[in-house]
Amino acid sequence: MNNQDHNQEWQTLTQAAKAFGRTRQAIESLVKRGVVQAKPMGAKNVMHIHVPTLQIHYASKVVESVDQSNNQSNNQVVSNVSLQIELAATKADNRRLGDLVVRLEADLQLARKEIIDERKQNKELQGELLKFSKEMQGLLKQDNGLMSWIRSKKRD
Repeated sequence: MNNQDHNQEWQTLTQAAKAFGRTRQAIESLVKRGVVQAKPMGAKNVMHIHVPTLQIHYASKVVESVDQSNNQSNNQVVSNVSLQIELAATKADNRRLGDLVVRLEADLQLARKEIIDERKQNKELQGELLKFSKEMQGLLKQDNGLMSWIRSKKRD
């Protein structure tokens, strides 16, 4: 997840209050009631608010207030608000799926690199094994050196 997407999805309590024109206490109340997601982040564990859930909450409040006002224009406004809610949820899902794709691509690249390294190591080991077996065959074919000394000792 890049920092820009992270900043759009999670904001500090103060930033979220300012962006939505609400008080910190109002947003804290929503967090305590479980209406809005929040979690401490960063080195100082500053409380961060999940912006899409806050958007959905306030968009649903708009729908409720519109329902209480005149019904003539309600259908259009409700339709627009519903689209905004759906758009906010879709954007949040897209960000999460995008992050998942990035992580999976990184894992795939790492696996490919490991496979290439293992193949290279296998070829090197096969070469060493071939070299070793040729040396052993050469030693066995030679009739001098240690083998001839052992044979001479056996005869004695």
